[in-house]
Formats: sequence, C-alpha cells, structure tokens
Amino acid sequence: MRDISPLHVLMNAKTSSGAGNAFFCKQYQNIEFYVKARDTVSFTIKFAIAYEDTAPDFTLAQATKEYDYVAVRDRQDNAVIAGDTGVAFTLPDYQHFNVETNSAVYFCPILTTYVNGTVTVKALGSSPAER
Repeated sequence: MRDISPLHVLMNAKTSSGAGNAFFCKQYQNIEFYVKARDTVSFTIKFAIAYEDTAPDFTLAQATKEYDYVAVRDRQDNAVIAGDTGVAFTLPDYQHFNVETNSAVYFCPILTTYVNGTVTVKALGSSPAER
C-alpha cells in the first residue's frame, strides 16, 4: 500500500499576500494539492521547498532564506508551471496540482502578487509502497 498523509491545510481562506503554513514532507515523494480561488480574484501563487531540518521563514524574501520556488504540474492538462513563474488566477477556480518533493523537507505555498480574492490550499503527501 502507498503511504498517504492526512489532508493538510496550508492556506485557509487567505486574503493577503505572504506564505501559508509549511508542510513537513520529508517522508513523501510527491505532494498532491489543490488551490481554491473564490470571490473576485487576482493573484499569483508560487510554491517553495526547503531542505533544512527546521522550516525556514517563508515570509522573508527568497534571496534571504534557504528555499526556492519549485515547478508544479497542473493535473488538468499535465502542463509544467515553472517555479519562478507561479500560477496566476484571474477568475474563481479550483485546480489540482502535483509536485515531486523527493528529498525536500518542507513545502509551502506563497501568494506573491495578491490583489484580491480568497485562497485556500490543501495538500496530502504520498510515497509508493515499499517492496
């Protein structure tokens, strides 16, 4: 059987720019997650990973901490979205994504260009079954 985590709330109806909650993902190879955008929306969301044993402060500028934005895969059409580009939302939507975390220790969504809207991100980790 695969190892699957409980559902983690990384953002819950967030209405401002900045980082969500960090997900300790060290034991998982992949993270499946969704972004729910409600109301009148206009924002870009990026996704960061870090390798330290202690979560970095994802609220600080990327250049000052040891984390980096990571590419994600859109589960609707399998398109890869570059980490530094992020995903732009201009209409209410509900989208599923995947990220290969492999040996990353923390994963965190970050609203980088927020104008308006309500943003929720929930995620679960998974790893293949051991043989």
